[in-house]
Amino acid sequence: MREEVSKVSMIMSIKRLGTYIQRKRIYTKYSDIELSKLSPKHNARKNPEMLVERWVIDEIKLPPLFKVQNRVDVIIFGKDPIY
Repeated sequence: MREEVSKVSMIMSIKRLGTYIQRKRIYTKYSDIELSKLSPKHNARKNPEMLVERWVIDEIKLPPLFKVQNRVDVIIFGKDPIY
């Protein structure tokens, strides 16, 4: 019974804290595995240094939002927080 209570309280504390995520654009090179799967005439085979645009969803660590002055810029536009 105690384990169930502690699990429930832990889950509730995680829910209250929440997680901030942000979609970011990154530029990276094709990996060796990806290059081997590409067609022989693909431009990346001719130029292995070619960059590809990818979008990733990443967790961001933020202090409580009431301490951040530029909340909208941080959450919506991906800027660095100003305390």
